[in-house]
Amino acid sequence: MEKMADNAVVADVMCIVKEKIDVVTLDICTCLLPLLTTLLASNMDSHLNISLDVLLKLVRIFGSLIYSTKSASTSVGVDIEAEQRLERCNLCFVELEKLKNCLPALTRRGGSVSKSAHELNLALQEVS
Repeated sequence: MEKMADNAVVADVMCIVKEKIDVVTLDICTCLLPLLTTLLASNMDSHLNISLDVLLKLVRIFGSLIYSTKSASTSVGVDIEAEQRLERCNLCFVELEKLKNCLPALTRRGGSVSKSAHELNLALQEVS
């Protein structure tokens, strides 16, 4: 999807993801966040609303994990799973920081987009 760079395709797939959010893992989240952040550049309110809805769900599910893992001290010894989790959380953290920069413009937009962007901003503040 990333190579296609087609917002309509991304929006359609995200509609499906939104309904099946329980199957999304942290690994999948690392792939979805860049697509969702890119979708926020769309001029279509429907694309923006879908992106904001999925982002809100992902932040509620993974936000605490991402921020707590990022701020946790590193363990002594080799823990490959912890290192992989930290790498995934770092990727997600970078995307969430990009997302924070997009939100002010979206909250000024008005309508349902503004409401969703404000709700997402509050959710990000809670977990960070």
